[in-house]
Amino acid sequence: MTPPHAERPGACGHAGLYVLGSLAETEAKLFEAHAAECPECSAELEAMQRVVGDLARAVDPVPPPMGLRERILAAARSRIAPAFPAAPAGATGAAGAEAGAARDRVRQVWREWPTSSPDSSVVVKADGGEWHELGATGVRVKPLFVDPIDRMVTMLVRMDPGTHYPAHRHGGGEECYVIAGDLSVGERRLGAGDYQFSPDGSVHPIQATEGGCLLLIRSSQNDELLAQSAGKG
Repeated sequence: MTPPHAERPGACGHAGLYVLGSLAETEAKLFEAHAAECPECSAELEAMQRVVGDLARAVDPVPPPMGLRERILAAARSRIAPAFPAAPAGATGAAGAEAGAARDRVRQVWREWPTSSPDSSVVVKADGGEWHELGATGVRVKPLFVDPIDRMVTMLVRMDPGTHYPAHRHGGGEECYVIAGDLSVGERRLGAGDYQFSPDGSVHPIQATEGGCLLLIRSSQNDELLAQSAGKG
């Protein structure tokens, strides 16, 4: 004998979530199978679907104000300003020199880091090591290991809230693990526990963080900073 509706656990009572599309695919399939055998849930599902259908027909979509999309995009772009100014196309003289000097100020400091010994253990305590400024405001790096053979460096990167790092081309495969915080790489957003590998020769667009982040990165000492326009994609 089938138990009363109130005594059947699991899928019972999920009609509303099902209609709203809030159930995971597996849960939705379980509910469909359950509703086919449960008269109460089947009736509840039918009633919910009628309500949602009536609401959809009753709502008269209001078009957004003209120019709203452009204003939102402009506001978003203003929060992701480049970490260094790009020289205008064909810029020469003072403008070109200023843009070049800005890029020089944020050139990767790990290019000059001394290599680590491959024949002995290396230990960097949490409160040890030295944080280096890059010239990109609020972005600091701490060396952990510098491979003398492959010119690969393992380091911690700390970015303050609202900071950015410029577009660059990888001189070798890059591994990035987000220890804490958030990191946006172009349109891709990473959070704590996320990992990303980028192959040799690939390009990273401007990287930004809203709330700040701490990253563990293994990258090449041969990475190349790029002008702002080259960092798209």
